[in-house]
Amino acid sequence: MGREVGFPPHRHFLRTTAPDPAIGTGFRRAPPGGKPIADDAELPITVGKDRGRAPGPPPHSRLDLIRELAGGDLRGTRVAALGAAFKPDSDDVRDAPALEVARMLHLEGAEVRVYDPEANGNAHRAYPDLDYADSLAEAVDGADVVALLTEWDEFRRADPEELGRLVASRRIVDGRHALDADAYRATGWDFRALGRHVGDGAPVGDRRLAVA
Repeated sequence: MGREVGFPPHRHFLRTTAPDPAIGTGFRRAPPGGKPIADDAELPITVGKDRGRAPGPPPHSRLDLIRELAGGDLRGTRVAALGAAFKPDSDDVRDAPALEVARMLHLEGAEVRVYDPEANGNAHRAYPDLDYADSLAEAVDGADVVALLTEWDEFRRADPEELGRLVASRRIVDGRHALDADAYRATGWDFRALGRHVGDGAPVGDRRLAVA
């Protein structure tokens, strides 16, 4: 890259900048537990529209958990996809992993019903082949698997017992590490989340909201 923009070759560049304490070899020494800057010199630099956008786990990892809960075959499985926006408190669905998960579920034959408190309209325009619900209760009604894909407060604070009365099977994937695993397991849910072990709860507040 240095040659392309007129910088001297790497080793010559280090020799000429070594006396400078800001960018010289002293600056390149790793802090405790860190890496020298040169070790990361080949890493890609991302700028532009993705700045400040943290997508979370890749869609395929959440898809695998949902498929596992469905017994390995998604065909005909009714999945409640909770969330479509890139992040909560937004209707932005551009490059949204949540919507990509819903699309992949649909392609594998699942009967997907999406609900997002703000982004349903934009999601429907982006993926008109998916079904959309007008409420959380409608989304989970009769579901074989519930998948939390965007961490809206409405979903975080929903009462597990009330949700359980609406679904066909108490099986849920927490794709955003936003739910209290212990509370769900205590009410009979088969609870899965990436990297979370049995007994690992999530402190999301004590107040539970009725499912409407």
